[in-house]
Amino acid sequence: MKTKHLLLTAFVALCSYYAQADCRVDTNYSYNFIPGTSVKEKTGRTINTYDVNNNKTQEFYQTWDGGSNSWKNASKRDYTYDAKNNQTQYLYQTWDGGSNSWKNASKRDYTYDTQNNPTQQLYQVWDGGSNSWKSSSKRDYTYDAKNNQTQYLYQTWDAGTNSWKNSEKYDYTYDASNNQTQQLSQVWDGGSSSWKNSNKYDYTYDTQNNPTQQLSQVWDGGSNSWKNSNKYDYTYDTQNNKTQQLSQVWDGGSNSWKNSNKYDYTYDTQNNKTQQLSQVWDGGSNSWKSSSKRDYTYDAKNNQTQYLYQTWDGGSNAWENYSKSDYTYDAANNKTQELSQYWDGVSNSWKNNYKYDWTYDANGCKLSEDYYSSWNASGSYYDDHSRNEYFNTYLGNTGIATLNTSGISVYPNPVTSNKFTIHAIQSSKYSLYDIQGRSIQQGNLEIGENIINTPNLQAGIYFVNINGKSFKLTAE
Repeated sequence: MKTKHLLLTAFVALCSYYAQADCRVDTNYSYNFIPGTSVKEKTGRTINTYDVNNNKTQEFYQTWDGGSNSWKNASKRDYTYDAKNNQTQYLYQTWDGGSNSWKNASKRDYTYDTQNNPTQQLYQVWDGGSNSWKSSSKRDYTYDAKNNQTQYLYQTWDAGTNSWKNSEKYDYTYDASNNQTQQLSQVWDGGSSSWKNSNKYDYTYDTQNNPTQQLSQVWDGGSNSWKNSNKYDYTYDTQNNKTQQLSQVWDGGSNSWKNSNKYDYTYDTQNNKTQQLSQVWDGGSNSWKSSSKRDYTYDAKNNQTQYLYQTWDGGSNAWENYSKSDYTYDAANNKTQELSQYWDGVSNSWKNNYKYDWTYDANGCKLSEDYYSSWNASGSYYDDHSRNEYFNTYLGNTGIATLNTSGISVYPNPVTSNKFTIHAIQSSKYSLYDIQGRSIQQGNLEIGENIINTPNLQAGIYFVNINGKSFKLTAE
């Protein structure tokens, strides 16, 4: 089990975009509702574009102007990729209403090694005075032969000297199983022009590669030595489920570890976590005292249906309700609602906090997300209600792309016998392109089934464009 570095995880997340299963979000409309009504008012929309590999190449955001009943440009994000579909640039621009033009704001450039590991992220901001990009910061990543990240180096740009200045770095070591065994953090000391130790984490593992201990130490410049800070010890059951996390802090006065808090976990026969019990150490009685607990329940399909949080009341020696969330699902196990409530000790009842509702199409693509907050008890509704509506293209495992709002379908996929069928609900046009974007053929579509003959189609990947939507096809 490899320990992940948060900053690299954030970098990877930055280089990706939201996607649900095989559903590609083409357009997202945002609305707010007039309190206590079903009247929705447009607030904004995001229009996404993609390349032939379904990499998102642009997010174009507009806001709704009720005065002119029109969409107004607000911002856009452009993404570029290399031949291996690694994101190489992120460009952010905002709309200037005065000049009716896009203005650069910031950009990030990414580089990769031959194993597609990100090796650098360069961040720059636009300087309107000189009409040029100015370096701001950069992050460099290095790896060993097994593609384990061995160093993260963060530097900032010094405009005065026109050079990069060291800021901080992390060094990582691993065992033979590629488990991270140490993270060493250092900061740059400009006075001595050298790296100074800051803190380090040491990790140990069992034979199943489960982490059994995390030891945290800080550097003491006075004694030039590492000083214990805190540690976590973990235990597991035979199914490798974590059953306990024990936290201890170092007491310099007695040169010993002192208990701080611990979590105990229980599971059902399906290895679903059913409870997390939190306790804190009471030095006066030298015993563990209950603090809080979290209970989780599931349906027959292992979907979590409830999360209940309770706190311990030492006065009554009993658990007191605090908050809970209830979840519902459709037949395809898509989550359709999350209802959050808090406990009102005065009335001894649950009070609404917030709620989410989701809807999906037959392919499991999300069609809408409603968010409710600020419960109005007298009116029995939420004062704040917003919605996002999604228009998707389905890119399923079969390769058949179905626009979930148009009723268009393309089949069979893969294409055989040099022909395929497009089902359309209105008269329109289609265009067939190869993976290089070259036009293969075009034609008209009538309502209903349209058989498309492709006598010269070679084996490979193609895209059918219908009303601005792309459908991926494979020919054998």
